[in-house]
Amino acid sequence: MIEKLYYKDPYIKEFMANVVTIEDSKCLLDSTAFYPGGGGQPADTGKLIINRIEYLVTGINVDEDDNMWHITDREISGTGQVQGILDWENRYVYMRYHGLLHIVNAVAMRDYQGWITGVQIGTDYARIDFNLTNFTKDMIPAFEDAINFVINKGYAISAQFITEAEYDSRPELIRTLTAKPPIKNGVIRITTICDFDAQACGGTHVSSTKEIGPCHIEKMDNKGAKNKRFYFKLLNK
Repeated sequence: MIEKLYYKDPYIKEFMANVVTIEDSKCLLDSTAFYPGGGGQPADTGKLIINRIEYLVTGINVDEDDNMWHITDREISGTGQVQGILDWENRYVYMRYHGLLHIVNAVAMRDYQGWITGVQIGTDYARIDFNLTNFTKDMIPAFEDAINFVINKGYAISAQFITEAEYDSRPELIRTLTAKPPIKNGVIRITTICDFDAQACGGTHVSSTKEIGPCHIEKMDNKGAKNKRFYFKLLNK
């Protein structure tokens, strides 16, 4: 199995690996720091350097056997050792927004009994949808204040794997009405904000809520009788 360096240390910007297989403009490596995407977080981009030739990584494709294929901008020639370089500016923004959305959904569940129905992370904003009743636009400032209060506490953020049995015994880890997080080899990954929240998640995050920085709710749209869509923007670039 491929060694997922982004789980060992999400702050890895560059890494060395070995080519396992090449098929035209895609390749398998024995380890990678490129996050393949999931949970609303896009796949990483960047470049691979093989035999001094640079290939742009435009995406990651995970097949049914959990192989992570690095998709490049052209046909790959040569094998051996590879240097991988992430587009770190984008990845870091994704990590901050992903940490933010953990706080957002924890506050929404705690204060408004809001269940997640959709999420999307970008470089300029993130959106999250909730199944919410009796939430009006005049409640937005209090919602935003509660989120920024948690951010400013500087809680540590960490992740660990637990067994499927433990996950099933902890319903508070579930935040969506329908989608169930992937369970692989009998374990599932949990992201914990110390002294505040824990939930199932396979994404990458910053190590402290303080690192997320202040946020602002740009707007809220009604997407059905009970569905509310919130747009968030980080104020520190």
